Amino acid sequence: MARMNPSLPTPRLRHSQPRPGKSKHIESSLRKAALKSRVRTKAHSVNTTTDTGQILVTRKQTARFNPRRRRTHTVPITKSPRSLEAPHMSPTWDTDNHATTDSSQLLLGGQHDALIPGDCTMDYGLRPRYARGYLWQDPGSFSRHTPVTTATWTETLPPMPGPPANELNNRLALGTIKSHPALFDIVTPINITRFRKLLVSHPNHELVSSVCRGLETGFWPWADTSNPKYPTTNDNSFHPLRNQAHADFIRSQRDAEIDLRRFSQSFGPDLLPGMHSVPVGVVSKPHSAKLRLIVDHSAGDFSPNSMIPKHEGHAHLDTLRDLGRALIRARRTYGRDVKLVLFKSDVSQAYRQLPMHVLWQIRQTVAIDGQRYVDRCNNFGNRGAGRIWSTFFGLVLWIAIFIKMLTDIFCYVDDSFSWEFADKKTWYSPYHKLLPTKQASLLKLFDELGVPHEEEKQLYGDILTIIGFDVDPNAMTITMPISPRQDLTAAIRNFAIVGSRRSLHEFDSLAGWCNWSFNAYPLLRPGLSILYAKRHGKSHSFQPIWVSKALCRELIWIAEHLEHMPGILFLDSLEWGIDLADIKVQTDASSKGLGIWLPDRMTGFYSEVPNNADDGTFFNEALAVVSALLIMLRQLSPKPHRILIYTDNTNTVDIFNSLHAKPFYNSLLITAVDALIEHNAQLRVVHIPGSRNTIADALSRGNNALVFQHYPKAHLSEFRPPELKSGSDAVK
Repeated sequence: MARMNPSLPTPRLRHSQPRPGKSKHIESSLRKAALKSRVRTKAHSVNTTTDTGQILVTRKQTARFNPRRRRTHTVPITKSPRSLEAPHMSPTWDTDNHATTDSSQLLLGGQHDALIPGDCTMDYGLRPRYARGYLWQDPGSFSRHTPVTTATWTETLPPMPGPPANELNNRLALGTIKSHPALFDIVTPINITRFRKLLVSHPNHELVSSVCRGLETGFWPWADTSNPKYPTTNDNSFHPLRNQAHADFIRSQRDAEIDLRRFSQSFGPDLLPGMHSVPVGVVSKPHSAKLRLIVDHSAGDFSPNSMIPKHEGHAHLDTLRDLGRALIRARRTYGRDVKLVLFKSDVSQAYRQLPMHVLWQIRQTVAIDGQRYVDRCNNFGNRGAGRIWSTFFGLVLWIAIFIKMLTDIFCYVDDSFSWEFADKKTWYSPYHKLLPTKQASLLKLFDELGVPHEEEKQLYGDILTIIGFDVDPNAMTITMPISPRQDLTAAIRNFAIVGSRRSLHEFDSLAGWCNWSFNAYPLLRPGLSILYAKRHGKSHSFQPIWVSKALCRELIWIAEHLEHMPGILFLDSLEWGIDLADIKVQTDASSKGLGIWLPDRMTGFYSEVPNNADDGTFFNEALAVVSALLIMLRQLSPKPHRILIYTDNTNTVDIFNSLHAKPFYNSLLITAVDALIEHNAQLRVVHIPGSRNTIADALSRGNNALVFQHYPKAHLSEFRPPELKSGSDAVK
């Protein structure tokens, strides 16, 4: 029986070979027929005889296909068990524990609890959301799609826009530009001729032409300036600086920008017709005492960013997922013993290397010390700035990969990064030093194109911090750098003081910091359940919130694990499907008890619900999953590493897929995570229809006789549900 899942290809009807020349027509007809059967299929009663001579009768069921629903709870059956092919079919098991693909076993009521992937919600649960994409396909497995990187992203992008028609007819702005030509200029160090020549073979000619045009005449940031309510001239520059150090810094930055011709010379204290002015300010760079000049394009009622649709600001950024995929592939190709290094190369003042169109320059003037200046270049504060830069730099990386043949080059904003063999180094003359060969080749491409860079920001090493995390290509791990990890654990311990009060702002700040750490330690997500619950519904930043003992237990639990966990292990974070599970388990719960069934071993476990328990069915369904997990890890030998647990409760699938639950249920997740960390195991919880979970259901109801009726050789044992942990034992 094939479960109808909208994410799967339309199943093909089994049919005799078509005559030559009619295959496409027949295949199309079959697909249409299969699609109709997916929408609504009624099952017919089927009598099936098992190997033990028992007559089993299926039930009539109706399944409705709704592409907007993630899961359905009934399984469609057609007249013939062979009429629909179950995707990724694996053998079922008969009562003698022999593999069989007998079609009668695929019927509901044939082999009751055979685990057929097609009967379950296929991918949901197998790629848990809490992993945040840090699960990689094994390079040796079939890849369903080619991941998009910043370089390949450029192959499908629409062309960059020029100024709209209303701007090309903006007489007020054009008049000012014409009468003051010295204020407006196109400034870029990029070698446009060479850039264009190296992109001749790029498949997206329209995009390449539009980027080259932008380099020659300036870029337009997707702004719609046609709103008649917007003033033609607008001064929004008022932003007084009370800090003398900040004022001195702005003056020094202004002088540097004028020297680089990215700012015009001063044109006096007043705006000219058609001009708009934006405020400037100063902020500290993260984890540094250095300052950064900011130009706020979002301030005010008629800000430049208010003219740019939010969706136009999207830019593709490569991540550690892309680097991880490349490292796994390299290890599969060259072996674990080959020593690798990582490198990253920063582009100096990246955004500022790209010019803006003069009709946009007139909209981003700035005021410093009472004098006005035209900002001629791309600015970080602009909503479209990131996409402008990423599109240009994506083309640079495309040249690196497909013209210069430098494999696995990625970038995050202005940092490009990759790996190289440790013993492959090349002399790079401008810096008078040896660099990893691939890095030296990339810098030579930068030089060829006029992309500026500075020696101090060209880094490489056995372990390198990339996008805020330490990556070790030889141990194949992602971890938080020691200092930030210590800072976070100290902040957690300082926060988690029972009986204290913290502001909503402090709650949000700690939550954001912890969430960032979950990129490397995703299993720790249950530690924020009570924190989220306490801040729910509150909106005033300085509103005090009580820090309870329960909250402290969860937060200290995070801190304790952060101090000892190894982070993400690339080669231990590969996708795995149903067929690769070390053990498959089915669980169920009823008002009477819990049931656990291992179909491959014909082994079952049952337990009564504790007399004082009034936790509800959902809690008990999840408790059955946790109980099964602990039994597998503590009683089976050899100990399974990949554990697949089926449940017919979709809420239970959800909480284990996200590792997020309300506080009442969170002890279930914390107990499960503690066991996974202690035993270095992996868990996937997947949905199975209740109609195929009859043995676990019987065990939960104490109906052992039904189990022996279908599995005379079954081995059943009673168990006691585990005591659940709610966090750290250090908080009393």
